[in-house]
Amino acid sequence: MMSQKEDNDITKTEDLEKIINLIMSSKLHRYDKDKFFRMKFPNFAKTMPMLFDKLVNDNLSHAEIDQMYKMLDMRKKMLEKREIEVIDADKIIYGDLRKKYVDPKIQFDQSKLEEYMNKKEYTEEELNGTSDQFKVNVSDK
Repeated sequence: MMSQKEDNDITKTEDLEKIINLIMSSKLHRYDKDKFFRMKFPNFAKTMPMLFDKLVNDNLSHAEIDQMYKMLDMRKKMLEKREIEVIDADKIIYGDLRKKYVDPKIQFDQSKLEEYMNKKEYTEEELNGTSDQFKVNVSDK
């Protein structure tokens, strides 16, 4: 079990996974679960409030749980194992989310999208969404 001191310095992905798994496997009622884990892991509750709330309220779908574990895996590869660069991890997660939520509604110029996804660096304009690089057509779906 992790102490409160250890919770104040959550740096390892495996520690996050332990906290997440502990909260998800708890049989406490929602109110008690929130109160107990908020006291036990205050840093986790404060730094990741939306995830914490979803976990204690059992509001994560199977798809969200899968996505959460993919993100934790990317975090581990990026920060701990140094197997992947931040920009590449972002592209993988973004690609998954884009395919699920954006592509069904918006049709991108595929050649521009491929060019953008293959870049190793982005300009401030591109990162802040002010680039006119992508012309989109919103479908009525």
